Amino acid sequence: MRIKITVGNAVLYKCADCGATFDSGTCKVCHRTAIKKWHKLHPESARKTARRYYLENKEMVKEKKKHWYEENTELAKKRAKQNREKYPSKTKAAVKKWLLEHPSAGRIYNQNRRERKRKNGGVLSADITEKLFKWQRGKCACCGLPLGKNYHLDHRMPLALGGENVDGNVQLLRSGCNQEKHARHPIEFMQSRGFLL
Repeated sequence: MRIKITVGNAVLYKCADCGATFDSGTCKVCHRTAIKKWHKLHPESARKTARRYYLENKEMVKEKKKHWYEENTELAKKRAKQNREKYPSKTKAAVKKWLLEHPSAGRIYNQNRRERKRKNGGVLSADITEKLFKWQRGKCACCGLPLGKNYHLDHRMPLALGGENVDGNVQLLRSGCNQEKHARHPIEFMQSRGFLL
């Protein structure tokens, strides 16, 4: 139910249930609450409705998502990182599935990476991983936590930024640290972690 109120020359309405004000139609706050409640009670129907809407309005949905991402890039990256940390097996499965569906993209990535290695020069020693594990005492060079079994061999100065593929430019990182570092400059990355470099 809505109550008509006037503010100056403007006609507004006040929701009798939640007290929110709006200019026309029904209370948006109550409407959203009702939709959320319906989604919780009918998850399967909600998924079907959302899927049908997406298929009917693909381009518009993509444009909205793109616009939202441009406006909220940092938030989107933060949420993606939280999801990767919260659901690591789900993330791995999604990446594996994507690579199976897009084999050419994976080949192009690996080909470009090999090309950068050749261009930047250098060759790694065959036993560099074992040496680094011993020198680092089995701990991540970034966070200091134990490496575990799923550690990565990382180029300190990324190949994408001109780093050489030589023993002096590699370190062992936990997979999470390496994925977060990606192709960022090492000083910028460590400063983002709170180190004063």
